[in-house]
Amino acid sequence: MRVLLVSGGNFKHCGDRAHIFPQRIYNGLVRNGHHVYFLSDRDVAREGGFLGKIFGKSRVDTNFLKICRRFQPDFIMIGQADLLSTEALLEAKKINLYVKISAFCVDPVFWSHIEKTITDKLPALDSVFCTTAAEAIKKRFKQDHVTVGYIPNPCDTSIDYIRAETRTDQQFDIFWAMRGYRDSWDGDPRFTIPRYLDKQADIDIDYYGFDNKPVLMGRNYYQAIEKCKAGLNISVSRLNEIENHDPSNLYLYSSDRIGHYFGCGLLMYIMRGFALEELIPEDTHAVYFSTAEELADKIRFFKKNDTQRQAIAQTGAEFYRKYFNEQAVTNYMIDVTLNGKITQNYKWQTEIY
Repeated sequence: MRVLLVSGGNFKHCGDRAHIFPQRIYNGLVRNGHHVYFLSDRDVAREGGFLGKIFGKSRVDTNFLKICRRFQPDFIMIGQADLLSTEALLEAKKINLYVKISAFCVDPVFWSHIEKTITDKLPALDSVFCTTAAEAIKKRFKQDHVTVGYIPNPCDTSIDYIRAETRTDQQFDIFWAMRGYRDSWDGDPRFTIPRYLDKQADIDIDYYGFDNKPVLMGRNYYQAIEKCKAGLNISVSRLNEIENHDPSNLYLYSSDRIGHYFGCGLLMYIMRGFALEELIPEDTHAVYFSTAEELADKIRFFKKNDTQRQAIAQTGAEFYRKYFNEQAVTNYMIDVTLNGKITQNYKWQTEIY
């Protein structure tokens, strides 16, 4: 098929974000045999000058519709394309009466601006896919004409090239990288747990993004991963807001780092509370923890038992690379959009609405 992918291309970062979700989706579509045209809505708007992102929506719509007329896509996939209007998407359906339009969301759906970006476009959409599952996405995005489903964060072996599970000479026991403070709060485990580990004399952690440590981007990000035996997975939550601490808001959600780390063969330490053990088996494929103290004890165990670290890391990496890769995820999105159900076996057997 001819597929038009509209998402943030991050061209202004000059390669620093070449590993992010939209690139993986692009790679998956191409490797599945589709002819893909990529449109970066934010970069097109930015071409309008200093205030392009503010006043450039008409430029985005104009370019988008030109592409629809000339490229004539069979399928349009949008990834939180804030600057593309619903009106333009509806016009695209007039240009091609048979085109299917799907949106994907990789951020927490309880962020109000993320929810609004998708709900505003629902009149033009045929499907929505999120890295959160079940009731959280059903109640927000399900409509009679819209199919809603869950997708995991994919790995991509062309991007996640490190094979940490094959080595024993890494400098650090565990790796953690943050890219910002958005939605952080006092006591946020994304900050408190790495700091706790850093105070343990017998644990070597390499962490970034706060405490005067730089945000890692581009090649530097993967060079840092290469020095580590394990990766820490703690995702945004609402543990600080009792009224919003509903498990349905967190079900199967994870930061996209989970795909990076599994793909690179790190032993994964995953914080409980997101039900990811339903997808990724505990002890054989990954290590789960609830508190900083429990995590520290498990790091100490695997530091003394590196062969077991390698065994679990290898099992987890092989599983993720085989079943949660960029081709599987993009094939699922097209499969569900076109058929309203799955036509083959996927390892995330979550409900489709």
